[in-house]
Amino acid sequence: MAFDDLPDLSPLRSLKPFEGFEFNRRSKLLKVDGQRVVFALALDRTLGDFVMQNLMAASISQSLGDCRLHLYYRDDRPFKSQVVALNPHVHKIWKSPGGMGLPVELFDVAAEAPVKAAEPDWYTSFAASPDLLLTPTMMKQETLRSCETVARFRMPEDQVSEFQQDLVARGLDPHRWFCVLHYREAGDQARGPNALRDIDPEIALAVTRHIIETLGGQVVRIGHQGMARFPEMPGLVELSDVADGFMLQAFAISRARFFFEVSASGPALLAMAFGTPVARCNTPDLEGPLCERSILLPMHLVGPTGDRVPQDLALAKGLIGTVAVQNVLGPDGYRFQKNSVAELLAAAGEIVDRTSDCQSWRSAGPVAVAQGRNSLPWPMARRAHFKIVEYPEAFPEFSVSGGDPG
Repeated sequence: MAFDDLPDLSPLRSLKPFEGFEFNRRSKLLKVDGQRVVFALALDRTLGDFVMQNLMAASISQSLGDCRLHLYYRDDRPFKSQVVALNPHVHKIWKSPGGMGLPVELFDVAAEAPVKAAEPDWYTSFAASPDLLLTPTMMKQETLRSCETVARFRMPEDQVSEFQQDLVARGLDPHRWFCVLHYREAGDQARGPNALRDIDPEIALAVTRHIIETLGGQVVRIGHQGMARFPEMPGLVELSDVADGFMLQAFAISRARFFFEVSASGPALLAMAFGTPVARCNTPDLEGPLCERSILLPMHLVGPTGDRVPQDLALAKGLIGTVAVQNVLGPDGYRFQKNSVAELLAAAGEIVDRTSDCQSWRSAGPVAVAQGRNSLPWPMARRAHFKIVEYPEAFPEFSVSGGDPG
């Protein structure tokens, strides 16, 4: 008997549970139905971390090529479903079924599994048998640049025209560039006061005036409805007072020349997800932006005698970080001190110089180009691709008692 004509059935070795296949007996060709599945557990509750988990999951999925991204989250914050709507790489959404969340045993696909999903689609879409299961600690910003592809968010096309008209109606000139400005205020009832991150509105107002009057731009201020009011001025468009304005603010971020973060806050992560350059100021941690045109201006580290620790030394020894200062150095009298207004104005000038190619509204860029890889290195390396800046001529006054609590 001749066996050379036997078909190649090797793909059946990797057949998933519940995966179908077809075998053509005439042509002796085997066709397997499914695709690779990446299942991401986006469990965080803060805006910035939830955005990053979406972006990291999309980037890993795109880096692996022909994958279907399933995203699980608990719909317990008003912004979550809107963030997911900005992520064009998600193929399947799973929401928490209730207080107990997703039982881990739903991933048990062996015979006589004790826990069964009520939805047959859980099995037929291969959610139950993913090729890669991403937990929250696997989707950290520090490793994003190790992905072969960094994915991008995109506004839903059917909403773009509406948001464009809305911004123009509010006074934004469609033929001139603008930036989006944001900062944390003590009046944020949703998160509560944070002495390390909250900024005096007068400081943000000074930056706004400088961008408009000196640098020749327009400013769109975003935030929450409890923020202090800015005086009306030509070139300023106020979106913080817009009810249910998350998607409008996200659209503004996606079209801005740059995002100016006066103090560390979650919306800056949206700018990174859209590929909009960012000036991150007053940051107590080195979680930097993704774009090479972006800059990061950390807070100052001040010692117990009121002397500033040189930035290069602080960076080399890993001293700039919330945990490092609050939990290790703080008991010895070290603290953070916020950037001066002069430093913030210098950062505004630098980010304008670094984005000089954008003289009007930013165009939507490509979302990503999927790669054809079959594997990823793990654990992924931490890589930084941003410029850390300092402006010695604009340093604030340092003293033993001055500055902000660390």
